[in-house]
Order: sequence, then C-alpha cells, then structure tokens
Amino acid sequence: MLGTVEVDVDGQSIDVGGPRPLRILTALTIAGRPLSLDELADRAFEDDDRPGDPIPALRMGVRRLRSALGAETVLTRPGGYEIGQVDSDAEHFERLLTA
Repeated sequence: MLGTVEVDVDGQSIDVGGPRPLRILTALTIAGRPLSLDELADRAFEDDDRPGDPIPALRMGVRRLRSALGAETVLTRPGGYEIGQVDSDAEHFERLLTA
C-alpha cells in the first residue's frame, strides 16, 4: 500500500476510533469480499499487536467504525464481516483504468 490511510466524508477527515478500527477498515476494503473473523484478524493485527483472543477486539473495532461512519459501512456476514458501499481511491483508480 502506498502512503497513509485516511477516512474522509464529504472532504472532512473522520476519526474512526484509533489504529485498530482503521486497520480493520483497510483490510475489509482491500479484500473487497466477506472475510471470516480469522481472516480479518490475520489481516488487521500484526503478530506483536494481536490479542490472545482477537474476536472481542475485532467486534469493538467494527462497533467504532459503525459509530463513526454509519451502520452500513461494515456489514455482518455469516462468520465475519464485509465492507459496505464505500468509495476508495483504489476503486476510483480501477474505474479510471477501465474508462
């Protein structure tokens, strides 16, 4: 990934509740598909940062994301989560390539 990850809504920077929610959002956005809790934990936590039981930390991160960005941002799927409708720079870039 290039550069830092930032979240903005209508040009206004949004605090999503810290680095863990931001990493969860990034992992879900990059995946572009539902991720199981295990997959999401593997992508969202570094080895030295991974809690012994990552599930409560994932749920808290998702709760913070939904609070900051709306309930439709992260969708609950059987066994995990999926990113809702968002417009990322990566999606914008892909649209430009196919135009």
